[in-house]
Amino acid sequence: MKILYVDSLKAKHAQSNITGLLSAFQLYGEVDVFDYRTLAKISSNEKMNKALVKTCLKTNYDFIFLGKCESIFGETVRIIKEQTKSFVVSFLGDFYWEPCPFKVEQNKYADLSLFSYYEKEVISKYNSKNSGFWTDGSNAGVDYYMGLEKIHDVVFLGSNHLTINNYLENYSFRYELMKEIDSNFDLHVYGNGWDGFKNQHSWVQNKDKTTAVNQAKITIGVSAVVSFLYLSYPRVFQSMACGTLHITQYVPGLELLFKNHEDIVWFNTIEEAKVLLRYYLENDDMRERVALNGREKALQHSYVNRVKGIIDCTIKDDLFGYLGVNLPSLA
Repeated sequence: MKILYVDSLKAKHAQSNITGLLSAFQLYGEVDVFDYRTLAKISSNEKMNKALVKTCLKTNYDFIFLGKCESIFGETVRIIKEQTKSFVVSFLGDFYWEPCPFKVEQNKYADLSLFSYYEKEVISKYNSKNSGFWTDGSNAGVDYYMGLEKIHDVVFLGSNHLTINNYLENYSFRYELMKEIDSNFDLHVYGNGWDGFKNQHSWVQNKDKTTAVNQAKITIGVSAVVSFLYLSYPRVFQSMACGTLHITQYVPGLELLFKNHEDIVWFNTIEEAKVLLRYYLENDDMRERVALNGREKALQHSYVNRVKGIIDCTIKDDLFGYLGVNLPSLA
């Protein structure tokens, strides 16, 4: 199978995602990569789109995966579909309340459009031919147990977006939660915008991120939105795959993937989060039991299994065989 992976390959914040997906696709065939954002930057969007069409027509790939791809025109996807036999998958990991115009245009022609959130009303606005729910996963090359001493009580991976942007509903809650945890616990934050916090670190990736998670007794999670299932942020699976207990804010549908107090722990309020943090910090055996179960669960949700589901259902002409979770089709 000939596969083309189209994404922003140098995006620092997404290196674990990109390397995980690439290594997974490489298990299923010969993979070429197309760094659309770098090419557009050194030339132009128009030239980059022409280059993508030329690449696809020359090789006639069996499978094309479009990551975020905000610079790729719908017309480009139309030409590729009309002049090749390629199966084109369009994936959108970011959430926006109003549809992204570039994805609306791409999804008109893509065979399958995948979203990292389960919100039918928003997804319906994309007018996709076929739609599905697809989340981030764990990357075995980066997210693994290292057996390090747990020297930090609580670790959060992520930036304070109130100092950057605030277009999603829950960034204020994230800041208030972290402020409370910082005041009451040994919290270490890895990201931008946390000035004034006791233990602030720069954003980390790859082995540095793995080390930070492995050295934590607990990692804390906060979703960008809380009104529906949205698991684009990779810290859930990545933290769990490292064998660290992950305590996260509840979002509807989380119970379809995990079991509370069995492989993950969730909360609804700041006060509840503080109670849970204190309980699991004081009860090592319980914390380690849930962390171990969580690691086993996260390994099931690996990028390898994510990609296998798409490839298998494509070959079998079963577009919704890849979901792997008990969710109805988005079609």
